Amino acid sequence: KEAAETRQKTIETTEVSREQFEVQAILAAHAPFSAAEKREVYVQRDALEETLKSFLKLIDPRSYMVVVGPRGAGKSTLVSHVLTELGRGVLIVKITQLSATVPELEELVLKAALEQYAPKTESWYATATPLKDANLAERLKAAAKAGREGGREEGWLPTVALEITSSGDNRLIKNACTLLKELAADNPLCHGLLVLSSSFAVAELTDDRYRQLFLRVGQFSHDEASAYLDAHFKAHVPGEIATVAAVTAVKERILPLTTLPNAFDLLTQELSNITNEAGLVARAEAWASKFEAAARTDVEGAANSVLNIFIRDETGKERCFSTRNLMRELLDTGWPIKLPSPTFDVPPDMFASKIRESQKAKAAFTVDLVSEMVDFASAAHRKAAAELLSLPPPTSSLWSGLFGRRM
Repeated sequence: KEAAETRQKTIETTEVSREQFEVQAILAAHAPFSAAEKREVYVQRDALEETLKSFLKLIDPRSYMVVVGPRGAGKSTLVSHVLTELGRGVLIVKITQLSATVPELEELVLKAALEQYAPKTESWYATATPLKDANLAERLKAAAKAGREGGREEGWLPTVALEITSSGDNRLIKNACTLLKELAADNPLCHGLLVLSSSFAVAELTDDRYRQLFLRVGQFSHDEASAYLDAHFKAHVPGEIATVAAVTAVKERILPLTTLPNAFDLLTQELSNITNEAGLVARAEAWASKFEAAARTDVEGAANSVLNIFIRDETGKERCFSTRNLMRELLDTGWPIKLPSPTFDVPPDMFASKIRESQKAKAAFTVDLVSEMVDFASAAHRKAAAELLSLPPPTSSLWSGLFGRRM
């Protein structure tokens, strides 16, 4: 009997040690520097950063923040940058496991902490495998308490950021929402962030707007784009090549076409290994010409009648809306429009679902399902649409009737 009691006590002691180890792993976790910062080309995005920082300072958040925007807008880079400033107690978990359940997501969060925690002990519990049936909520609660007792400010909470790396998995995103609702909103044990892979993934969120705050990340401003190029040239291109005249010429050619961060990543890759000033300008010109050609291809594909949307009104009459209608309205207004619009009376989620069927259409437009706004993906796409619609539209035919799907 004494041996059995001793054995049970030993098991309980080691489990407590393991629990403490997992709590310490959460406390020690930190956000890694982003790839942009490692390349020394990170550009401050003051308004977005301030919004995120304000949320992370909330003592009793009762909500979680969803970071949304088109692919390549710099969502992950922005989040990583802000979270590195928080120091310890920060977990960024990239979710690549499709259709992960809520318990599996909890395990992934703990595992992310354990994998980066450098143990100072050789005990059995110093592994990257969470304790079986580990309760993430209990670990976060203990970490918050330990953090405050260790000198962190009153009301301090750990931060958990779930980064969904692919869209189209409705169940995974809903499970992520469920987990963050439990941990960050219903009983605040952490600050919760959900970083979605694309603007289309908003359609897959749970309908829980009272607990969801949105941070919309889009294109650089003109000044941010200019600063990005300056930072790149300063860090990676010799001054005798990236002269004031050459850099000015590059900016004058590129900035009127696009300010999407991902496009600038591709541009700067193209501008590597340049040996002289003239070569820098020539390479930028070649990249710009390719970008304009791709924009024309995107717009032509998006104008295809296959993407027509048919809707029956209250009287039962069928009406057809084409992306050409939308392009004309965007050109007429000169800025983004809210859907449904006067000439494109289509709900935004229906439009987003339709253009997801076409890679070219997805590339031609940017859709914000939070504000229900739509625009051309870039100034180059807007210019391409203006050129396309200056031509007489194709006459309707049997083919458009056969291929235009009714919705």
